[in-house]
Amino acid sequence: MKKLIPLFAVMVLASCGQSGNNTSDTGNNTPVATVPANWKTFSRGNYSIQYPAEWTEKDNQQPGFFLYAPVDSANPAFVENINLTTENIAGKGVDLDKYTESSITQLKSYLTNFNTISNKRLKNGTLEYQQLIFSGDKDSLHITFEQQYRLIKDTAYVLTLVTLKQQWEKSQKTGEQILSTFSVKQ
Repeated sequence: MKKLIPLFAVMVLASCGQSGNNTSDTGNNTPVATVPANWKTFSRGNYSIQYPAEWTEKDNQQPGFFLYAPVDSANPAFVENINLTTENIAGKGVDLDKYTESSITQLKSYLTNFNTISNKRLKNGTLEYQQLIFSGDKDSLHITFEQQYRLIKDTAYVLTLVTLKQQWEKSQKTGEQILSTFSVKQ
């Protein structure tokens, strides 16, 4: 099987060292998240995501983005973030199970002490996606990640929440609220 997601793996690792109510939908007009009125929206092409006003965005000039949490004074060398990478999967004959399996294989080769915390299929409206929560070490950092894989038409959308392992419990709720606002217009 061809190696999938080489750009995705690079983006995950690059993200490790980076110093009224609104609703969103999945493209099928099914509301998925209610967020505070002061949240911002990042949009590009056919997708968008909402995030807290105190976070900052970085448009990486490729199909994707980074959203950065405010710098934590206790850990100024690491900035919690959410990023998106996309991959053209046209003609690769890949489904969500194969994509997830390939992602895990690549992640194990990039992170030491890789540990799957949770790996489950979820549904948002009519769209199924895979949620993978895992931890691992890169250099001296102990990191916890949540990735969501969405295969829509010929594109894989990989959303990644990146936190220090000791910050996971504090960060998970806000991170997942941000991730839940991601939508793709089909």
